Amino acid sequence: MPDQGYVNGAAQPAPMLSRFAITATTPPENFMANLILPDAQTDTFLGKAPVRGNEELEVDDDDLIGNKTDFPQVMWSEGETAWELGMHGRRATIGALSIERARQAQRAAGSGGDPMYDLETRVTGILVAQNLRRTELLKWRVILDETIYPAENVLDPIEIDTTSILRETLITASEIVEAQGQGAANLILFGRGALRGADRNANLLDLLPETSPQVLTRGLIRTLTQLPEESTRVEFASSVYRSTPGGPLIPMMDNHIWVGRVKAAPDGKAAFGWTYWMNCMENGKRVYMNRLLLGNQETRSIGLKNYYLPSPEDTSLGVLIPTTFSA
Repeated sequence: MPDQGYVNGAAQPAPMLSRFAITATTPPENFMANLILPDAQTDTFLGKAPVRGNEELEVDDDDLIGNKTDFPQVMWSEGETAWELGMHGRRATIGALSIERARQAQRAAGSGGDPMYDLETRVTGILVAQNLRRTELLKWRVILDETIYPAENVLDPIEIDTTSILRETLITASEIVEAQGQGAANLILFGRGALRGADRNANLLDLLPETSPQVLTRGLIRTLTQLPEESTRVEFASSVYRSTPGGPLIPMMDNHIWVGRVKAAPDGKAAFGWTYWMNCMENGKRVYMNRLLLGNQETRSIGLKNYYLPSPEDTSLGVLIPTTFSA
């Protein structure tokens, strides 16, 4: 990464850092919001999503056709909602003294590589990791917003550590989803607090076979709820974040259980929602990185930019179960 060719105070593309950022955009394994709002690429900053009317449920009519009569007419509607992708970004500054220390350490080590590239790679990794975690947090804030669901899709809170009807509640939630006519529920997600409480629930543990570990597992939850093992996914959401540097770890999904029907990719059929994203115009890639030299000291500022938007579209395909602790 030569210093020559850059105008002080002007941002310049950093294609090597962009390539590194793109390869680093795989989310951690405990990020689960993408199961509910999976990625869907778009080529426009402005878009429209369909709003379905669930007309296939309206079948209370006489479909027998008599002589010289016509077929019953189906009244249907197709609405839409407009959305606008948001531009998201992060930046970090590498100070002049950090640059000098890295150069001197490189000389002392006797290797011929450019020391600044290592520092910039480290900073880029931090920016990408923060951007991924921020995306996950935004998705959970959408998913856990009770106001976006139909009233019947937000169940009454249950005392997760003492309730005797957790199994029945999960079955009720899956039945609400299946009643929408798109198929059975195929995803159950437990938040950190909900799972911790369920693990302490003697009423639930009594339902487990004596030969099984007395702890909830994904397979045991599928068995208890009688959902199809081959098509139902059970996961535990354990991702966390901090609101201040060095502050306490806050679960993104804590005292909730989510039951719903999700899809891996858009195909024209109904889905709970998507996370739309678009390539950056500067480099035609999902992530764009640039570099800026500042002042006479040539302090370096590294910038990251991308576009994304979590967008729920058919919230009748998800059920939210709030949980509380009795203690």
